[in-house]
Parts: sequence; C-alpha cells; structure tokens
Amino acid sequence: MAKPEKKSIDITKVKTVKQMLGWKKSTSSKSIESKHKVITDYLEWTHTDVLYSFLGIYALGVYAYNDKKLFKVTKYLIKDIKTDVNIYNLKYLSKIQSDKLYKLTELNQVIKPFIERYSKLGNVFPMWPGGNTARGNGSNGCFDIPELYFAIEYEWFLALRRIYKDTICFDGYINRGTPKLKKYSNLECFLKTIDTPEKYEAFLERICKTIDKRTEDLETEYARRKRIELSMKRLFRSR
Repeated sequence: MAKPEKKSIDITKVKTVKQMLGWKKSTSSKSIESKHKVITDYLEWTHTDVLYSFLGIYALGVYAYNDKKLFKVTKYLIKDIKTDVNIYNLKYLSKIQSDKLYKLTELNQVIKPFIERYSKLGNVFPMWPGGNTARGNGSNGCFDIPELYFAIEYEWFLALRRIYKDTICFDGYINRGTPKLKKYSNLECFLKTIDTPEKYEAFLERICKTIDKRTEDLETEYARRKRIELSMKRLFRSR
C-alpha cells in the first residue's frame, strides 16, 4: 500500500504524472468532487464521482506503451508478469517510474492534456450510492472507466440518466447505447481499442474533448438556473 502523504496538494496546479501520483497519495488534499460541491449541490446531485479516473487511464497507458510480454491479461485484470501485481494500483504505478524496464517517457508527456483537465467540472458526474466504491475496486475488469462500468451495471446507468436527465450532460458522449457497444462488453475487447500508442492517444483525445464539452454544458446549465432563481427573487420582491 502506498504511504500516504500529509502535505496538501492543490489538484488544479498538478501538471505532471509525478505530481498526480503525489496528489493521489495525499490524505489531506481536497477531492475534485469537493472542489465543485457548490455547483453540484445546486444541480441537486446527491452523490458524485470522478468520470475518468487518473489511475485507470494511466494504467491503461502503461499497457499501451509497453511490450505486451510484460503483462498477463486475465478476465478482470492486467497483471505485471514479473510481480503478478495488478497494474491498476497506486503503489505499482509509483514504483515503476524509476524502473527503466518500462517505457514511460512518451506516455508521461502524452497524458499531460488529460491531467490538465482532470479537475474540471466536466470530469464530475452524479453517481448512485456506493457506485464510486464498487467502480474503483480494481478487480471488476473496468479499470474505473465509466463506459466499462456502465456496461456491467447497465440498469443503474439507465436509472441515473432518467433521474438526472436535465443535468447529467451525457448525450453525445456516453449515450444510452454506448455501454452496449461490443468494445465495452469485456476487458479483452476494450484493450484491443487502446493497445497501441496511436489508439491510446485517440482514446485520450476523446476523453479530453468530453471533459471540455461537459464543462461548458454544465456551467451553462448552472448559469441558466441561477438566472431563473434571480428572476424569481426579483419577481417576488416586486409584489
């Protein structure tokens, strides 16, 4: 288990993989969800979660950029062939930073645009109770990737869309039928879509665009609701 760091780290100032891993280890740093709590509370999101997890995205990048002989893929996990450790693991991802066996230099540059967007409002969404814990447990084959997890819990996903249909801002990004696509049916199928640097970079680019557009959509919806609230207050004061 990675040793917790006591120093508080401002997630909005994190720019590199090293800094990101340090933030993940920190026990005193504010979460992304708490950073946006004023807006998400206003949108009436009872429970929230990060849409695209850094650990999951980075672990998949380690797999994409390295020789596949270094890993063993099971139904639910990607394991390091040498240590038999699940690579979706903070301690593992921190440790390999200094191991020259792994090709990380290019990956650590390519992932920077995602890190820069990680703390944006568009990377937060409403979640059902307990979903964030189940999704990130590391042994269910989803690597905390929302599309993979929603494929496992499809009925919950549909319920989530119904309850938060006006504010979830998933349309065009994670549509009703997205989790039913073959590439999200299991880990093996999904890995085929991100198993080279080129495929992984396209995957990252899509995620960055999703976060940017959802940020815009959510901020627009928040502003719209605030304007309505202000208009109603003025109307009542004028009576």
